[in-house]
Amino acid sequence: MIANLLALSAADEWGLQTLILSSPEDLDRQWNPDDPGQFFWVDDAFGSNHCDFNRVQEWNQRLPKLKAAIHKGARVIFTSRSYIFRAAQNRLNTNKFELFRDSRVTIEVEKLSDPEKAMILYNHLKLGKQTKAFRRAIKSFLPSVVSVPKFLPEIARRFANPQFTNKLVPNEAAVVGFFSNPTGIMADIIGGLAPAERAALALIFSNGGELPIPLRFENPQTTNIITSMQSNLGDVKAALSALDDSLIRISKTQDEHYWKFRHPTIRDAFATDVSGNPELIDIYLSGVTKERLIEEISCGDMGIEGIKLVVPHSMFKSVLNIIDPSGNRALISRPILTFLASRCSIEFLGLYFNSGEAKTYLLDLISSARTYDNSLTILSRLNVNGLLGDDLRRKALDKLSALAAINHSDCFIDADFVGVLLSKEENEARLSVQKVEFYSNMNEIIQDIEDSWATDDDVDEAFYDVTRLLERFRDENNELYCEDFYDKDEWQKSEQFTREIEAKKNRMKQKQSEAVDYEELETEEAQSANLSSGRSIFDDVDE
Repeated sequence: MIANLLALSAADEWGLQTLILSSPEDLDRQWNPDDPGQFFWVDDAFGSNHCDFNRVQEWNQRLPKLKAAIHKGARVIFTSRSYIFRAAQNRLNTNKFELFRDSRVTIEVEKLSDPEKAMILYNHLKLGKQTKAFRRAIKSFLPSVVSVPKFLPEIARRFANPQFTNKLVPNEAAVVGFFSNPTGIMADIIGGLAPAERAALALIFSNGGELPIPLRFENPQTTNIITSMQSNLGDVKAALSALDDSLIRISKTQDEHYWKFRHPTIRDAFATDVSGNPELIDIYLSGVTKERLIEEISCGDMGIEGIKLVVPHSMFKSVLNIIDPSGNRALISRPILTFLASRCSIEFLGLYFNSGEAKTYLLDLISSARTYDNSLTILSRLNVNGLLGDDLRRKALDKLSALAAINHSDCFIDADFVGVLLSKEENEARLSVQKVEFYSNMNEIIQDIEDSWATDDDVDEAFYDVTRLLERFRDENNELYCEDFYDKDEWQKSEQFTREIEAKKNRMKQKQSEAVDYEELETEEAQSANLSSGRSIFDDVDE
């Protein structure tokens, strides 16, 4: 809603064209460097219900382009649920795109003031479908509801719908419990649904949260789910219509229509129901595609908030047969690699990489000397758990050294890999070699950076890696050498290198068009609307 208002304001105030990006690839297709009047809106940028680590990696690859677009005058807004963004931050290269840290607004619905909660609850009840008799019966308990710490607007919406309250006893404990324990209430509601209604939710769930309209019976997965839940096609179609705007809703995308869960918490509650039923998990795995599977599950509990389904150890082999039916580990795709790195327990990784040959393939897939590289993540986890072997570990370090030299990376300094892939002594030895090469090729390094730079690219970002590495060398010189053994020659080299970098950056910036000045959005604290003393906002809620 807030992003929508910002888009409308941007169109009205600056005459900007709003472009909705549904994927990182859309930025490649829709950004026009010659048009400064573009407003990019990326909804659920890193996943809708849980963190999509593959999408995070795709955004990492496009951060230079995104920064260039902003430099050219484009406005960009990303939306994401807080828990999804927290998970994404571990993989996002925020050091190269500081706006992810500095230009963030968090809407904390759980911190609404009591007057704000009261107004939300009142509006939902007045505009909802509850009878006057129900509203009259619960009216005196509503002030207590407003005081519930876990009060959420979505729960207030459900409270205004009889479908969610048909078994609610109209007393204070039950009404307050509806708001303080929404997950338990939702689980009870789902558990009490008729077979056809549960089958309808199962179909949406098994189709990745989007069930195509109209429902087709020729799909074997559809048949299996409906039959196993003791229902039939006609009843399920009727149930879908009956659940519309309560547990589910219709979503339109261009020419297609889909049934979707009304709110992510409903999907979460159904996922909990499924995870406790081995037969439903088996149905899901029997019909899901590989592409959908790796976006929706985790093998073992990886602590990922909002995950659709946690597959237990007993079903790991079923997952393995889906993602790699041929057993050819040499054909690991990037999406599969992301899945293995972020969604799989060490037990599943041990099952997948059950041979030295399979682990060797990971070495060829290392693409950067960074901790967010998926291959390095897997190799590190295997090594920490004694599943890698020293020979492969050393080969991985050699690959890292080569990449670090090419990219002027500081990965051997940050201690990200110390104690994970290499010892402190190994780190110091490899860093010492890198330092000699670094200072011996200063001019070539600066020229290489300029040669690979485009005028649309951010200049500071182009020199980010080499600057970080230079700063670390200088810090080490200051910290590790006492005054008597201070390496003055190295200090002079670093000073010279710093001056040359700054001079080169200034010349490169002169080639760019005038930077766009950004206006900071000023925010004001919402004024609390005090309720009139002696009168409750709920006085006429039953009229």
